[in-house]
Amino acid sequence: MNTTLANCQTDTNCCTEEASRCGQHENRAVRPKADIFQTVDGWVITLDVPGADESTTDISVEKDVLSMTATAEDLTPEGFDRAHAEFAPRKFERSFRLPDEVDRAAIEATVKNGVLQVTLPKSPETKPHQVVVKGG
Repeated sequence: MNTTLANCQTDTNCCTEEASRCGQHENRAVRPKADIFQTVDGWVITLDVPGADESTTDISVEKDVLSMTATAEDLTPEGFDRAHAEFAPRKFERSFRLPDEVDRAAIEATVKNGVLQVTLPKSPETKPHQVVVKGG
C-alpha cells in the first residue's frame, strides 16, 4: 500500500518566498519548499529554511498533523552596518497530515545549512513482514 503524506491546506493565501522579499508581507509566514521521500521504513521530509537553526526551529505533532515553524533572523555581522539588503528576517511555517503508519514517538529532526530534515519512521506493526507457515 502506497501511503503518502499530505500537505495541510490551512492557509491557501500563504506567501511564497519570492513574495515575501517585496516587503509587503513582513508579518506573514513563508511556506518553505519541501521534498518527501518514502522507503519501506518510513518517510523523510526535507524543507528549505535558509537562515534558521535548531534554536529557531520548532516541530510539533498534534493528532495527525505535523507542524513546523522556523525563524530566520537578521544576519548582520557585529560591528557592521547594512549597506544593501535582499535578505529579510522571516518566519517559515508548514504542516503535513501524517498517515496512521507513522510512529509519532520516534520522529526525529535535524537542521543544517538551512535545510530541515524530518524523519518519520513507520511503526513496527505496520511494516511489511513475512508470516511463518507451520505444519499442522
